[in-house]
Amino acid sequence: MSDTTFDYIIIGGGTAGALLCNRLSADGRSRVLLIEAGRKDDYHWIHIPVGYLYCIGNPRTDWLYNTEPDAGLNGRTLRYPRGKTLGGCSSINGMIYMRGQARDYDQWAELTGDDSWRWDNALPYFRRHEDHWRLDQPSGVNENFKRLHGSKSTGGTGEWRVEKQRLRWDVLDAFAQAAQQAGIPATDDFNGGSNEGVGYFEVNQKNGWRWNTAKAFLRPTCYGRPNFEMWPAAQAAKLLIETQPDGSRRCTGVQVWDGHEMVTARATHEVVLSAGAVNSPQLLQLSGIGPAALLRQHGIDVVHDLPGVGANLQDHLQIRTVFKVQGVETLNTMANSLWGKAKIGLEYALKRSGPMSMAPSQLGAFTRSSPDQPWPNIEYHVQPLSLDAFGEPLHSFPAFTASVCNLNPTSRGSVQIKTGRFQDAPAIAPRYLSTPEDRKVAADSLRVTRRIVAQSALSRYQPQEWKPGTQYETDEDLARLAGDIATTIFHPVGTTKMGRDGDPMAVLTPQLRVRGIDGLRVVDAGAMPTITSGNADAGRKGRRMDPGGAQGGIRALTQPPGRTAHAVTPPEERPQTRTASANTTHIARHLGRRRDALSHCLRSYVQQRAALRVGGWSMDGVVQTCSPLGQFGHVVFLGVLAGKTHDLQRIFGVDRHPFGVCHAPRLAAQQNMQMGSNGELVGFRHGKTLHPPRRSRCWAMSSPVCSLCTSTRRPIAKLMIHSSAAVATRL
Repeated sequence: MSDTTFDYIIIGGGTAGALLCNRLSADGRSRVLLIEAGRKDDYHWIHIPVGYLYCIGNPRTDWLYNTEPDAGLNGRTLRYPRGKTLGGCSSINGMIYMRGQARDYDQWAELTGDDSWRWDNALPYFRRHEDHWRLDQPSGVNENFKRLHGSKSTGGTGEWRVEKQRLRWDVLDAFAQAAQQAGIPATDDFNGGSNEGVGYFEVNQKNGWRWNTAKAFLRPTCYGRPNFEMWPAAQAAKLLIETQPDGSRRCTGVQVWDGHEMVTARATHEVVLSAGAVNSPQLLQLSGIGPAALLRQHGIDVVHDLPGVGANLQDHLQIRTVFKVQGVETLNTMANSLWGKAKIGLEYALKRSGPMSMAPSQLGAFTRSSPDQPWPNIEYHVQPLSLDAFGEPLHSFPAFTASVCNLNPTSRGSVQIKTGRFQDAPAIAPRYLSTPEDRKVAADSLRVTRRIVAQSALSRYQPQEWKPGTQYETDEDLARLAGDIATTIFHPVGTTKMGRDGDPMAVLTPQLRVRGIDGLRVVDAGAMPTITSGNADAGRKGRRMDPGGAQGGIRALTQPPGRTAHAVTPPEERPQTRTASANTTHIARHLGRRRDALSHCLRSYVQQRAALRVGGWSMDGVVQTCSPLGQFGHVVFLGVLAGKTHDLQRIFGVDRHPFGVCHAPRLAAQQNMQMGSNGELVGFRHGKTLHPPRRSRCWAMSSPVCSLCTSTRRPIAKLMIHSSAAVATRL
């Protein structure tokens, strides 16, 4: 199989994509490629919980999207954060673990005609990958909780850690008491099927650090599998659609821009879009799949007219009310002094607790906007702080914020390309508050907020409504006010919705296949026909694909314990035992392309041995790595020729140069190596200057080094290939 041909190609390394990679690569016979437009999640603010403040609006981790001017928001535009890094939005979101309500999944079953989407059928998949902190001591937990939640102790895989928050606030405790006085019951579990109640949110953290999906599902598990490959900082530009002999259309691969050139990756089985509710419809439209009129407008050949691609956008719009308080500590006052900031930093450094460990919202509440609502239809995010908008400084006065959102908006928006260029952002038009029902819920929810704050539990702190202000009373005033102050909480879904065969706007089948295109699926929040009644991240990890049967094309991704994953459409027949050259190819690819694996191996001999263990083959030679000091994790890959030169050249896909060193062309480009037409190393380019190479001695092996930078380069590891194992040793 070619170096750019895989069984499965997954586009997007976020919440859904990471889980997909983990499950699909578990079968060692299938090669899996992950394409992620963002960089690796090695930015420190990703992992410190409060770091979302520095990740949103940061080009290092965010796509930097903005909405179109919105009539429902009185002409305003909103910042629309989307994760652009490994882990996707799970690397920059609020970390709240929320499945939604059972009725959400039952509604999906009705809309798709597939009962396997019902809550009772989805629950085993949630339980399988969950690692809930209360089940660390399962003997102290009742049976009903064990029925709803999972960990390794209950037979699951336990990758997705759920923990309680590591702080409390007096002002939030008082708000919770006030909510109970207003008729909202207390709850300690928002994920049992009905999330009605008030309590502290549980979060995706581990020991005070953010637990994103890259940590949970990719490393170290996938990094240690030779059949898994990852291309970070590589953006999918266009899907390849070919017409088959029988007249059907099939997705056979994807064109990828790696920052230097366009590379074509091919899939023998399926391409899976997991780029999110904004980027997945954009890529489909750029590839000629979408509304025909829109595609022709931008000069794109229509491959398949699917009017639902980019339609049906749904999102949660929150209305932020700010209340000034007295006689209680809030983050506003704590963080507005040098001593307060030092105290916050010291607490996190010593205990991994305190404000630096907190999610954007700590306290939650689910209730009804009016008595005639049949179920909880609004959600509160309550915070011991106030600011004008995320990214803005905290206010100087003590205050808390009670943000409320409509869980089930009837407004529908769209995502549409603006040009035929993959580099250009699409037009995001949520059309918030565009229906009378949504405006009514907005007005009613503000009244509920005021009723809670008026209870005696909060009276000792003398709360005063600072924003929006008590002068707004009528439905009309409150709805207009909501348009002035409301903002998104970043839960876009539905832009590639699944549905019944007779639904003209359904993009996907209930098994998440793109209608009319074989070999192509969309597996992300865009597949949801309706938005979940709560934070959307956990809902993306429910039942992802058909667990089997005649309709399944990919194995079940989250099989309940005891069920064996299988491929309904099996890969081509392959020998069960790899030949020497095949094993060599796999280990070479493992070392050459995925430099993360080597770094991981160097940290632990045991982990490295498990990751790189091979058998039944041998190779005379040494693989050597060099790294410029000061460039974290940036590794030059050099294969030193020894013994069978032709095998090494074939394995690494490289040419021999005068120093007798093989190099990976892509990595050479990253290190500014200038190569001649015959594979000869000409020199190292720094800006517009070309420096000649010189030969240095690294472990008694000749390797090329820039004459200017000789002093800044040193070997960091030697990896010797033996017949039974690969052993890495530090210098």
